[in-house]
Amino acid sequence: MKYIILDPDGNYIQDCYYVSEEQVKNEFENYTTVEPPQPSYAPKFNKEKNEWEDITYEEWLTKQPQQPREKTKTEILTEKLEMMQKALDDLILGGDA
Repeated sequence: MKYIILDPDGNYIQDCYYVSEEQVKNEFENYTTVEPPQPSYAPKFNKEKNEWEDITYEEWLTKQPQQPREKTKTEILTEKLEMMQKALDDLILGGDA
């Protein structure tokens, strides 16, 4: 039978297959046979309600680490132009312009 293994807070860890529930009890404290919803992004099992809770895709996406995006050629050239303009202003006007 399929058992879903949970961490102490009820978060999904993995699926396991065992012949008897006794085998599962010997290895894990927290488990269920209730399948999590699909798709699920951060499934957490609520033992009191005997059901899964989850977050939306948008919530999950905001929690993911953001990869820094590379600057476009236009952005790079704009920055260079601004630096050159400031250097010229400093040279011609002697500082803040």
